[in-house]
Amino acid sequence: MESEDLAELVGMTPAQSDDSNRRREAALTDPLGQSLWGLKRVLENYIQGQPPLPLELLLQSAPGTLAQLGEQFQLSAFEGTILLLCLGLELESNLRSLCAQAQGDGNKTYATLGLTLSLFPAADWSVLSPQSPLHYWRLLHTDPGRLLTEAPLTLDPRILCYLLGEPAIASTLADLLTPLPPAIPPLAPTYQALMEQVAGTWSASTAATGFPLICLAAADGTTAAHIATAACNQLGLQLMALPAAVLPTNPQDLSRLQRDWEREARISQSALLLDCNIAHPGDPGRDAAIALFLETLSTPVVVSSRERQPQVRRPLIKFNVSP
Repeated sequence: MESEDLAELVGMTPAQSDDSNRRREAALTDPLGQSLWGLKRVLENYIQGQPPLPLELLLQSAPGTLAQLGEQFQLSAFEGTILLLCLGLELESNLRSLCAQAQGDGNKTYATLGLTLSLFPAADWSVLSPQSPLHYWRLLHTDPGRLLTEAPLTLDPRILCYLLGEPAIASTLADLLTPLPPAIPPLAPTYQALMEQVAGTWSASTAATGFPLICLAAADGTTAAHIATAACNQLGLQLMALPAAVLPTNPQDLSRLQRDWEREARISQSALLLDCNIAHPGDPGRDAAIALFLETLSTPVVVSSRERQPQVRRPLIKFNVSP
């Protein structure tokens, strides 16, 4: 369907000239504005007991970043529309007042899963599961002290910025990760050959099949970083460096960091350089944290270590980097 279909269904009439309709006409020129007007009509229809709009009409003019997010995390149309509503509530105060009217409580100027299950067609109770992508990847947040269906929904700040096209990084990662610049000195022929092998290994893999771990055994960590950077440049990836020494040894904290990294890698098309050169070799707690962190990552990872390679049960390819 075309954008004009949504315009017709939400009642925008360009021939009318009052201020309200001029604002509506202006919204038609902005894809996000079209979706927000569609959400407004969905809420109004719900309040008035009228049929809802099809989800496809709401999503057809949504930001392209929402469609990309849907592909990266395999979101259903219903889950995507929930995110769109949460985005709209961040941007439009009139949607907040409509949510309050829809829930029959002037204090409920927010969306809940209970409201979305009633509001949108093709609603799916699976959104209540902790394994739902919305919860598993922390795309949105709810108050753990309230009933899940009644807790206010809020977008994760990183996801909000992503949907709006604004550069950002999750607060849990900001102090740990260092984006490595893509500009590097020309590689020596032997290092160039290693880079081609690393890039070739990754290019034959996908997130669904998993990327083999790459271990660059180099006395010089800078050389390993340059090889990894060149491989990422060839594949259109941003390389982020993470010192293994900062990995938390508490399994719960480590799992959160791992999931936040994997979410970041997917939305920013990034690979990870895990620098083990300043870790404490022989420290059982640190070695266990490194292995556990790497065990289930499905994103591209290069381990830089001049000592021993991490002990993991997943495929690992080691390249010796000569001085």
